[in-house]
Amino acid sequence: MRRWSVLTAWALGLAGVCVAAVSCTGREEAPPTAQPPWPAPLNVVVSIPPLKGLIEPLLPPGSTITVLIPPGVSEHGYEIPPRQLKEAINADLLVWIGGMEPAVDKLAASNPRASRTDLKLADALKLHIHAHDHGAADHDHADHHGDDPHIWLDPAKAKEIVRAVADKVKLLRTDTDGKHEADSAASALDFKLNTLDADFKSALAPAKVRTIVVGHDAFGWLAKRYDLKTVAISGLNASEPTPGDLQKAKEAVRANGLKAVFKEPQLSDAAAKRIADETGVKVLTLDPLGDGDYFKMMRANLAAIRTALGLQSRTDSPAPR
Repeated sequence: MRRWSVLTAWALGLAGVCVAAVSCTGREEAPPTAQPPWPAPLNVVVSIPPLKGLIEPLLPPGSTITVLIPPGVSEHGYEIPPRQLKEAINADLLVWIGGMEPAVDKLAASNPRASRTDLKLADALKLHIHAHDHGAADHDHADHHGDDPHIWLDPAKAKEIVRAVADKVKLLRTDTDGKHEADSAASALDFKLNTLDADFKSALAPAKVRTIVVGHDAFGWLAKRYDLKTVAISGLNASEPTPGDLQKAKEAVRANGLKAVFKEPQLSDAAAKRIADETGVKVLTLDPLGDGDYFKMMRANLAAIRTALGLQSRTDSPAPR
């Protein structure tokens, strides 16, 4: 009986070794990798400044966030330096729009990393944004809303961006208290974006004229959200405007009694100045990218649009949030 017990114990121990180290098929199985706890920082790389403003509040303390296309530079045709591309390859989380950052599209496809999580927002939000040839002319400003990658300029789409990123952060970092900090941060951003959306609607509601002349065709999502029409000096890819483009813009200013035309900080203002000189209106700034402070950028854009539409300054405008 004692000999039987020893053999049984030996067999059970051997079975335990098989379960712990080797599968029943004989293949080695890697032990499960535990997620780092929430306080562990993340190394995040984003393509454009507005994404920084929307994503940074969702990250654990001590996280770093790198912007590939810096403030003041147009996303159209910008060559990302190799050093920053290397940072993107080695990031914990890489976030970009898709369809307008060809270098990032290529990098993500050709440099996969098991340690990096990629979030292409066009795919995550199920948008059909096509890659654009930034060297090609695009003077046909027909309705191509589905091709417009500038989704962050619609606060409702910005909310979807926040939620998509928060979900990725939760996958990368655990939280032991039962309520993930990324969820709390996303809820706070959701509230701020709802407030911003409501402020846009109320501030633009009195406008009888609802057409604006913009630097390039980047404001389709914003225009659709707030029942505006845009006439673009330059097309979706910010190519050089044609004489026909300039003429259409001037006609829009005169026909709608506009008070201003818009330039963008990232592009030449020569065409906007020429239109303004010939129509007697101001040149104001409408910024699609900003410096990383998303809400400051959007509220400045709202004030500029009101001026262009001839709406008086509001003494009761809400303070920037």
